[in-house]
Amino acid sequence: MSKPRKGRRRYSRWGALAGPGPLGGLGGLGRLVGFAVSVAAVAAGLAILLAFTPLYFFVAKPLIQTDPVAKAQAIVVLSGGLKKDGSLASSTAERVRYGVELFKRGYAPVLVMSGGGPFLKVADAKVMADEAVEEGVDRKAIVLEDQSTSTWENAVLTAKELRDRGLNSILLVTSPYHSFRAKVMFRARGLAVASTPVQRSGFAEARGLRRLQYLKLMLLEYVKLVYYWLSMI
Repeated sequence: MSKPRKGRRRYSRWGALAGPGPLGGLGGLGRLVGFAVSVAAVAAGLAILLAFTPLYFFVAKPLIQTDPVAKAQAIVVLSGGLKKDGSLASSTAERVRYGVELFKRGYAPVLVMSGGGPFLKVADAKVMADEAVEEGVDRKAIVLEDQSTSTWENAVLTAKELRDRGLNSILLVTSPYHSFRAKVMFRARGLAVASTPVQRSGFAEARGLRRLQYLKLMLLEYVKLVYYWLSMI
């Protein structure tokens, strides 16, 4: 009596041992999905750890450049964008307030508002200047750079505006997490830059889930820094 033939082993396309029939490969796919879920869970756990512990500031520290505040020829305030209704986004509003504060304290006679905002009818710089006037700054002391769409363009176009006026030294106002990259780019345009990021910022005061939004911005800053340095090679 002949022995029954043993069934052939079948493998899925992922190399996993599969059962008989057309659905045999789902075992390998299931493990792949399980791995992806595990990675996502670890990433979420890490993000929550960063958001609720002092590690938040550890991640931010290399991105922050704070120099001693000293008199300069101009104060340059960088836009952080506008809201959909055309009003200042929270980061832009706090930058403008701090720039106005420095101007009123006599650190420079010229206040430059830098930001184009290509997706809105009104440039960021125009809205920023209007807010500064509302806070008591003479419009004649304000210079608009209203064509830039990136930090690099902020630097290139602002440097041109300043040189046209015979100015070279600036106090650079932006959010803390943006201050290092901004200073690097403005210095690359030959300006004497003292970085003075916003002191009372939403970034520093954020707690809990709000920090997750800033963590996203910080990660983007690292990516943009790497891209900038690679483009300089």
